Amino acid sequence: MGYPMAVNLVKGLGSSKSFLTVNVNQEALNEFQDEVKGFGKVSVVQNVYEATKAAYIVITILPTVTAVEAVYLDPNTGILAGAIAATTYSSPTNKLLIECGTIETAIIKKLAEAVEEASLKMSNTLSFVDAPVSSSPMGAIAGSLTFIVGVHQANVITSVAAAEALNIGVKAGLDLKLLLDVINVSGGQCWVTSKAKPVPRVMPNLLSLNRYVGGFRIEPCEKVLQMGSMLTEDVGIKTVLDRPAKAAFQEAMRDERYKVFAQLHSIGCPKDLKQGKISKSLNQRLQQNNRS
Repeated sequence: MGYPMAVNLVKGLGSSKSFLTVNVNQEALNEFQDEVKGFGKVSVVQNVYEATKAAYIVITILPTVTAVEAVYLDPNTGILAGAIAATTYSSPTNKLLIECGTIETAIIKKLAEAVEEASLKMSNTLSFVDAPVSSSPMGAIAGSLTFIVGVHQANVITSVAAAEALNIGVKAGLDLKLLLDVINVSGGQCWVTSKAKPVPRVMPNLLSLNRYVGGFRIEPCEKVLQMGSMLTEDVGIKTVLDRPAKAAFQEAMRDERYKVFAQLHSIGCPKDLKQGKISKSLNQRLQQNNRS
């Protein structure tokens, strides 16, 4: 998600603004620099500490609680440390910190409190925004993401329901395009059936036509369900759908066929994946999966 978001941001900023980027994947950084060449002033910095010292707006999109805490709170290389260090030789300037990942409420509160505490020592010049993005990697590429506040379990649960309904249609020999048309004008319509369409060949430009490259992995979906379950316990609400849905995602993650697709997501640069540049051995395993 972060890669296409950064590409669109650089292209939209123009030459009058500077863009600093940090990424642990050097190959992805090289690919990013090539893709945005000529669109703006792009510099690679060593870590978020250095980026925050220089930047007025810091945007992160991180996958896990561990990553978020390390990136923001590490006393030597973290964002807050960088913001504080920037005031050593000059007066504090306003800085906006935006986290766009889907992160547990307790950790977001911890970050917000840490930023507020640091800001009090810096003439209230630090602001923190929790702004998870809603949509998909396709939306990130198209520049049509929605930034929201909060956690939505509904989309994840309906993913399971939609997949089960479409699988029933496949086994029953139904015309899947017609089935989706009926669902999408009926009470079963949801984002998965109207936008994602996990079954290939029902319409062009679907992720399912390209081995789901560029789509979400299952792990973030399972994480969102876990976060929702924790939140319902915190507020004292009884739920019945989150646990079986979470169990379905966990079962899928253990499936050997999924492990091959997960490996596909972990190799190469985004541009390579779009162009289908994958290893011969991995391609053979993918073809075996397609036949199974």
